Amino acid sequence: MLYRNFIINKMLRNLFLLSITFLFLSGCGTTVKINSSKLDFEQVNLGSKSKSEKKVFKSYLPDCPKEYNKRTWTDCYGIRIFKVSPVTGDSYEGEWKNGLFNGLGIFYYRANNKFKGDRYEGEWKQGRFNGVGTYFYGADTKFKGDKYIGEWRDGLFDGRGTYYHLAQNELIGSTYVGQLKRGLKNGIGEYTFGPRSKYSGDKYQGDWVLGRKEGSGRYTSGSGDIYKGTVLNDKPHGKGEFVYGPQSILAGSTYVGGYKDGKFNGYGIFTFGPNTVSAGDKYDGQWIGGKPNVKGKYISINGTTYVGEIKDGKPHGRGKYKWGSGSQFSGDTYVGQFVNGRKTGRGSYKYANGDSYTGWFLNGKKHGIGKYMFGSRSKFSGDVYEGEYENDKYSGKGKYIFGSKSRFAGDVYHGEWENMRPNGLGKYSYSNGNVYVGRFHKGRKNGLGTFTWGVKSRFSGNKYFGEWKNDRKNGQGKQTYKNGKIEEGIWVNNRFKYSRQPPTP
Repeated sequence: MLYRNFIINKMLRNLFLLSITFLFLSGCGTTVKINSSKLDFEQVNLGSKSKSEKKVFKSYLPDCPKEYNKRTWTDCYGIRIFKVSPVTGDSYEGEWKNGLFNGLGIFYYRANNKFKGDRYEGEWKQGRFNGVGTYFYGADTKFKGDKYIGEWRDGLFDGRGTYYHLAQNELIGSTYVGQLKRGLKNGIGEYTFGPRSKYSGDKYQGDWVLGRKEGSGRYTSGSGDIYKGTVLNDKPHGKGEFVYGPQSILAGSTYVGGYKDGKFNGYGIFTFGPNTVSAGDKYDGQWIGGKPNVKGKYISINGTTYVGEIKDGKPHGRGKYKWGSGSQFSGDTYVGQFVNGRKTGRGSYKYANGDSYTGWFLNGKKHGIGKYMFGSRSKFSGDVYEGEYENDKYSGKGKYIFGSKSRFAGDVYHGEWENMRPNGLGKYSYSNGNVYVGRFHKGRKNGLGTFTWGVKSRFSGNKYFGEWKNDRKNGQGKQTYKNGKIEEGIWVNNRFKYSRQPPTP
């Protein structure tokens, strides 16, 4: 009969242990250490047994003697209340061995210290939490309301367990379920952030080392973002894959590649999701600090590509940009220097219609010295401009040669320009040998100038020097003829009027 009772009581004890549930998942959050120091009961006064003789749980051990003694309080069940500082009011009820808490027991922290209101229920060994147990944090402590259920060793979380953040703070509702070592998350575990956290709904599942996420893991945000890969110091680090969730403006986009300190770093491939404005586009190249950097290749679903140097996500340095279908620049190609995403420096631009420009750029526009050649499909086919530009326009000094398909074929202008027109001092040479040297305004001869008729002209040998307006001789001027005739005076719309100023009416 005694043996049978022993077996029944042992079964009840095991059922108590099994009642503590363990879930094996992965996690993150605040690390909490509970140190249960070994108590020397010869240094404290022990209170009498509880008025109620009813035990808080069943034990197969006999009751301890009424008076405490290290030698007699062994392999027995007893209740004691401490009456000296700093543990005044604390109490223990449970099993003992050699005068120390050992086996199953409950400890109530009632003393006026940082543990006030805490409670531990579970297994003990030589006066410390060891085995399986539950720790409840009191209402007056830093972690008020929190709870840990799991394995212990030498007074610290150690093994597999679950930590519930129930205190009224930003971590309320957060939980950790998994492995621990020496009071710290260690091994495989899951941490879920509560509703008040700035990471509400986020969850980490994976490896931990001494309280930090480290190794392989999976992080899911409350908005549905997912990271899978290696982790170091609580951040993605090494190789991993990131998928943007449905609430993100990049929903469905993916990144596969290297990480450093939580950011894309090293070689990686970013693909835009199907519902983004850049759906199907892809970047394949180097990253630094979460942005494309150094060198890479951008491929758009419409055929637009960029291959070259990059800084902070923008073309920077030397590269090649080709515009795909659907773009207003479809078929155009630029090879040259970029600064902060814009054509700046020396480069070559080829247009889809066959036009080409080689020269200098500034902030995406032709600026400085360059050469523009009109292609076969241009209405100015064969024309060439070589000279200075400002904000994409001929401006400064330059030379324009009219091509064979132009109605001005063979003509050449060399001089000053403004806003795409001859303006200032210049020389216009006609294909028949005629030459004008003088002033221009908005593309027309205006001001003082000399016009000399060439050998192919029927007026060969004639020469005019004087004032011009709107491409015609207007004002004071002198024209000499091949036969020696001279007309000097006032000219109006290319006609000589009189040799001196007309009389005042």
